[in-house]
Amino acid sequence: MDNSLPKKQKYDYFDFLKAIAIYLVVISHFNNLNFDLINDNGLNSHINYIFRSIFAVSVPIFLFINGALLLNKSNLDLKGHIVKTLKILAILIIWGFITLVSLLFIRSESWSMVEIIKGVMQLKQGWINHLWFLEALIIIYLFFPLIYNSYKNHLSSFYFFLAVVMLFTFGNTLIGNIVNVGSSFFEDAKHVNFSINYFKGLNPFNGTYGYTFGYFMLGGVLFYHREYLNKKVIRILSFIIIPVSMYLLYIYGYMISIKEGETWNSVWFGKDFLFTLLSVVAIFVLSLKYKHIGFMGKAIKTIGENSLGIYLIHIIIGEILFPYFITMSISTSVLTNLLFVLVVLLASLFIALGLKRIPYLKHLLLA
Repeated sequence: MDNSLPKKQKYDYFDFLKAIAIYLVVISHFNNLNFDLINDNGLNSHINYIFRSIFAVSVPIFLFINGALLLNKSNLDLKGHIVKTLKILAILIIWGFITLVSLLFIRSESWSMVEIIKGVMQLKQGWINHLWFLEALIIIYLFFPLIYNSYKNHLSSFYFFLAVVMLFTFGNTLIGNIVNVGSSFFEDAKHVNFSINYFKGLNPFNGTYGYTFGYFMLGGVLFYHREYLNKKVIRILSFIIIPVSMYLLYIYGYMISIKEGETWNSVWFGKDFLFTLLSVVAIFVLSLKYKHIGFMGKAIKTIGENSLGIYLIHIIIGEILFPYFITMSISTSVLTNLLFVLVVLLASLFIALGLKRIPYLKHLLLA
């Protein structure tokens, strides 16, 4: 099976996908939209909650792209791969410190050095937990040599492993979804639970990042079969899948919110939702005909190529600007939030571009 990437070929749609993903990452972290389905429960909050459903595809798109590119490389440089893995670990730790210290300054708080170190090591919730993506990527990279060799030399074993991953991650979540929906029809049923391992000791992927392997491996497979996916009927189906998946995630989230008495976080908990997976695939299919054209193409190319830098910097920029944004009377509208997120994204981009011009510092933005 010759599934190697053509040498020096550039795929514009990967920049496009990364631009979409990083925009959704930023808006999921910084927006002033009303999603309260319990205390408000008005039409506007429901519309916003449906809109929010698409945010769940943000990081999964990055995982999908990583798998597409790495699994279809012509060869594996193990030494280079180990160095890259260590570099990502270094970026995780360094940016953990940079971000945490910056946020302490912005929030006018003071921690001891021990507290800061603990905060970095634990990816402190509400502070630097957005760096979980790098943590998940490191875990995947540790297993990558085995996955790559299986993909290149024993494809049937690769597909078997992919099926097992899907069963124990997305499949486990799907069982939970069904159980939780069923419980919502009975007032005396137990509260919903999002962390039950229905396969018990048989599940080797019962962890926070188990599902990330699914996006990564599926990205490699579907990128290889991109010519087949780029058919009119599949593109039409993809157009349908995205809004349907968003609506189903909304319906599920609404039912669970009512059951629990608080609005369910469809962005975090929705990442291993089956229909989020389908949305990622659909977005990939619809991106296949994309080409960089004109000024907008150059802008998307620049954003895509610097998406990691934006990812690392946007929390600091957003933390500075968001308090001023929410004081605006129009800060609750969708359009205003879309524009605000663009400001945060572009500000982060310009800083990343500036840092990349500085020797040594540029390595903090290149994994």
